[in-house]
Amino acid sequence: MNEKRLLIAAEIFPPSIGGPATYAATLARELPARGWNVTVVCYADRIAGKYGAEIIRVPKRGGAMARYWRYFVTLWKTAKDFPIIYAQGPVSSGLPALVVAKLRRKKLVVKVTGDYAWEQAFHSGATKVFIEAFQQQKIDGKYGWLRRIERFVCQHADRVVAPSLFLKKIVEGWGVDAGKIIVIYNAPSFPIVAGKKAELRSRFNTPIDAVLVVSVGRPVPWKGFGVLGRAVAELLAEGRNFRLVCLGITDPQLREMMAQAGSKLLPAGDQRIVGKGVVEQEQVLAWLRAADCFVLNTAYEGLSHIILEAMYAATPVITTDVGGNRELIRDGETGVLVPFNDVVKLKQAMAVLADNSGMYAPQAAGASQVLERFSLATMMRATEQMLDQL
Repeated sequence: MNEKRLLIAAEIFPPSIGGPATYAATLARELPARGWNVTVVCYADRIAGKYGAEIIRVPKRGGAMARYWRYFVTLWKTAKDFPIIYAQGPVSSGLPALVVAKLRRKKLVVKVTGDYAWEQAFHSGATKVFIEAFQQQKIDGKYGWLRRIERFVCQHADRVVAPSLFLKKIVEGWGVDAGKIIVIYNAPSFPIVAGKKAELRSRFNTPIDAVLVVSVGRPVPWKGFGVLGRAVAELLAEGRNFRLVCLGITDPQLREMMAQAGSKLLPAGDQRIVGKGVVEQEQVLAWLRAADCFVLNTAYEGLSHIILEAMYAATPVITTDVGGNRELIRDGETGVLVPFNDVVKLKQAMAVLADNSGMYAPQAAGASQVLERFSLATMMRATEQMLDQL
């Protein structure tokens, strides 16, 4: 039998946080254990973790064009020994992967975890609309080119993988043949940290009698950290005993976002609302285990790894009624869905937890019962089947 070989054209990779980094690391661990010869090419200055795959770093130093050129050259040299390239995005990895695949006559799979053109335009302020409305918005210049690139790459790939039905619909709107778009749900790949809540709270110097809210994400506008911080600050002002810990965002960034959201800031040194910056994955999972609830106030998610990890940790989830969140959370059954940036609804949802600590326990238990379709085994079976069919 021929050896199964796969070249993964990744973008971010641990210790960077986020779904794409987690997913690439999962493949780098799991596919070699299933008999695949895997090499990963990624933009990274260092690598965290141990993998059965070979990891080739393309340092982030220098300007963007120099970095992209080094990435392309690395892919070109490496791809000669691999029949399939699996790009982890349609632009930064997808465009060079498409060129290499066509020139070397390789099969190309592209994973779409979002609309990169929208993310960049929204982050810069070039658009104020959210992802669904953006699909119909006319946009020129840099972001218009990004839109053309991601659509061109997906149209010419052999397969496109979407992690949710929501994103499959977005990609179909790019003019991509629906027959080559495959939905493969994400799954968390790291074991949940053992330990009782009291032990973890003690490790993190967090009072056991406080309601600990944890959020995780990148410091981008659509993650809504500022409004979440404002909601918790208002609960504190009302005499509630809350703690908010935001992972992936620094304390100065969190305070700036809260100020922009119209929040009264806590005094310097007050540890009831803090940003911890980027932390290792094991620490993220430990915080999830220690938390009374996980809150993700986001304007957009394709399919959130971190929500899945909170569900696996049996931690109650409060998140927004957007995108792929609707495929993970059934409001009132497996979690709570609220409108994005709605301070009142966020406060209400968290106050219910404070008033009745067992209120959300049945939802957390219900979440654990619907996780089979988001299990690691299910994701890897679907991924291998997709690759074997190319």
